[in-house]
Amino acid sequence: MQFTYRTPSPSDAAQLSVLLKAVYIHTYATEGITNEFTEYTGEQFSEEAILKMITSEDEDLMVAFYKDNPIGIAKVEYNKTSPVGNIVCSLLDKLYVLNHFLGKGVGYQLLEKVETIAKEKGEKEIFLWVYIKNEHAINFYERQNYKWIGNADFIVKPNSYVNKILLKQL
Repeated sequence: MQFTYRTPSPSDAAQLSVLLKAVYIHTYATEGITNEFTEYTGEQFSEEAILKMITSEDEDLMVAFYKDNPIGIAKVEYNKTSPVGNIVCSLLDKLYVLNHFLGKGVGYQLLEKVETIAKEKGEKEIFLWVYIKNEHAINFYERQNYKWIGNADFIVKPNSYVNKILLKQL
């Protein structure tokens, strides 16, 4: 399989909206599609929200493609404060890869590309949130030298979910 990587254009927004919803639901909706997940994914991953991400000056996106179709996305935001230690640095806000493409190096390549972009902008550290039950992702990030610095609650109204906060020196 050959993959290509590039920053997204506004014409990618509809496909990226579906990609983000699919990965999010596959990862977190372990008890089915609740109203909570319907509302959250509808708001966070609407085509309009994706267009805002694509055009934002405060974040960078990188998308992986297979046969010109998006299969993964990474998003890094700048000047964010970690919920543990109040560290101000870059935030790896998203690293989503469709389940069919896990284990093929796509996530690694996306992560490497957004870390490089952050370094080129002078960033020294990057942190992320990862759901405490997402062992696959936790193991992946630990292999990439992300270190646990504490836990924080991720709020999706009306519930909260314990997440590990991981930090990496760039």
